[in-house]
Amino acid sequence: MTFDTDLLTTSGDGANDLWIFEKGSSEPTDVFISTDGVSWISVGEVTGGTSGVDIDSLIGSGVTSGQEYNYVKLIDKNTGLTVTGADIDAVVVSSLLNPTICIDIDNDGYGSPGNRSCTNGFLTDCDDNNSAINPGAVESHSEGSTCSDTVDNNCDGLIDTDESTCRPDLEVTSLSNPPAKKYRGTKFKITDVVTNTGAVTNYEADTTGESIVRYYLSKDEFKDSGDKLLKGTRAVPVLLNGETSGGVTPIKVKIPLNTRRGRYFVIACSDDTSLINEGNENNNCTCSDTTIKVIY
Repeated sequence: MTFDTDLLTTSGDGANDLWIFEKGSSEPTDVFISTDGVSWISVGEVTGGTSGVDIDSLIGSGVTSGQEYNYVKLIDKNTGLTVTGADIDAVVVSSLLNPTICIDIDNDGYGSPGNRSCTNGFLTDCDDNNSAINPGAVESHSEGSTCSDTVDNNCDGLIDTDESTCRPDLEVTSLSNPPAKKYRGTKFKITDVVTNTGAVTNYEADTTGESIVRYYLSKDEFKDSGDKLLKGTRAVPVLLNGETSGGVTPIKVKIPLNTRRGRYFVIACSDDTSLINEGNENNNCTCSDTTIKVIY
């Protein structure tokens, strides 16, 4: 059967969403729902009389929260009972019997719990007494004190620095090119700039408040386990959001004696010893534009 209006959907609670009425002797019947009348989801069995089905209990097991289902299929299990007349007298979507009311005390459009009658549907408000706290709120260093107020502002279960948007993010935003060639075992100068493009400070650094930039020789433009670590590092102090470090005094790095001859890119990696808990741990490294030729 097909519902054109008042479609079957989840209710956000433990109440039955679909009612099936059978008058007289009970006969077990399998119940299925669908969005297209082709792919069917089994939602269980009813056994006659007045029976209800709570499809919320099957969210994650075929049923999608908030999805509207306009097809219902009932299959008589044919247990051998012989009863005259229709097996099923009526099928009713619960919203026709008990319309859902959205409880939204702070009027931010998010219910507690969320349901089909709320402005933002089934998204549930975790603090219905504060309109600034809801699943649509932004929790990041750019939104006032939301990264340091010990509150789950966007209702995702994460507080302050548990949110990736509330943590620092150190990137090498500039790197000078190496000399055209150098002998292995010798030194050359390199200049880099590290920028904190993330949250307020690097307060989760070690006791000195510094992170470390390290440098590599690489056959390609991407850092991997086969790259050769150069001798020489640069310390980066605590940085506020948008602050930079470096770019003025070059760092001397040394090519290891066991380096094979050939052409290499230079790669610089911020926080290369992982002292900082960053919002993004995959954007620390930058490659030079040109290569250096290592000779014997």
